[in-house]
Amino acid sequence: MIAKTPNGRWRVRIYQKTVEVATATFDKKRDAEAWEAEQKRSLVLGVWHDPRRGDVRFSDVIAEFNTSRKGSVGAHTFDTDEANLRLHILPALEKRPIGTIEASQMEDIYAQLLQTKARPTVKRVRDSAVSLFEYAKKRKYVTTNVAQEAKVPRGSGRVTDKVRPLSATKVSRLIDTTRESHPEYANALEFLLLTGIRWGELAELRVGDLMDVPIPSINITRSKSDGYDITAPKSRKSRRVPLLERAAEIAKEQRQAKQPGTLLFCAPSGGRLNAGNLKRAIDWPKIASRHRLHDLRHTAATNWIRYGMDVKMVSVWLGHSSSAVTHKVYAGWLGADSDLAAVKRLESAMADETTMTASASDEVAF
Repeated sequence: MIAKTPNGRWRVRIYQKTVEVATATFDKKRDAEAWEAEQKRSLVLGVWHDPRRGDVRFSDVIAEFNTSRKGSVGAHTFDTDEANLRLHILPALEKRPIGTIEASQMEDIYAQLLQTKARPTVKRVRDSAVSLFEYAKKRKYVTTNVAQEAKVPRGSGRVTDKVRPLSATKVSRLIDTTRESHPEYANALEFLLLTGIRWGELAELRVGDLMDVPIPSINITRSKSDGYDITAPKSRKSRRVPLLERAAEIAKEQRQAKQPGTLLFCAPSGGRLNAGNLKRAIDWPKIASRHRLHDLRHTAATNWIRYGMDVKMVSVWLGHSSSAVTHKVYAGWLGADSDLAAVKRLESAMADETTMTASASDEVAF
């Protein structure tokens, strides 16, 4: 039913079995007629959505979404989505009714984030928003997933130097300084530098994961980030990482008098390693500057590349899902180091050829 109001606008009332189920007001009659037709069509098809459901505040839907997922998704997934929504989406839409939010508004949020965040980070924020609106859609707060309709604008966002390996000088300072006060932590850090494994993989490494034949190596089958449950490695695949001589020495030292099922690396107290405790104990900011623990992994990888190790093998040792990932992460190092290695091989070959030619000349002269 459409009726003209005293102020000249057009009000539509939708009834189902004599009960008013929806109402809306429009400036133009044709808009009112179109909306009425759409609502009646939805009622006939059984897909009608009560517009009043969309009056729920965005912040309330987020709270409900978080409560519904507690314990039903992985702890890391929960924390990531909760933080993304709270820090990056909620401030702009907190008091808005969820039904009034449009795809263009979500695109504006993504565009603003690109000014301060790298594109992969913004895409992860979008993924969290998509999950939220999918929940809202199932609960019939909205009819469409506007977060999914909205695309992250073009652009790489804030470019960050993800690969920040430590120099040889910094490595020596880090290990030597740590060994003076906390030898257990020094062994753990040096092992990370030599193997390139992740912190969570080191924290969950067991004595039984250390293999002596055919060559010293470790089997990476589990990972445990601080504060989270034990999971599979990031790539979801197990892998074997051969140990360099020094890494094998550290591993054998660590496993002395331990049972196969016990942790290979422990905190000074004998408990499980914790990154926060380690950093506080050794005063990480002072001796490692702005580097992260993860930069020890990058240090290992860039060293391998610099020493001429095949990228596919680097990828396998690091546990990347494919060598394409390794190329993408270390693209800036692959080019320069490949050129350097090629130059050295050419110089060596040319020097050998010069030596052989000189020797041949001497023989002829003799």
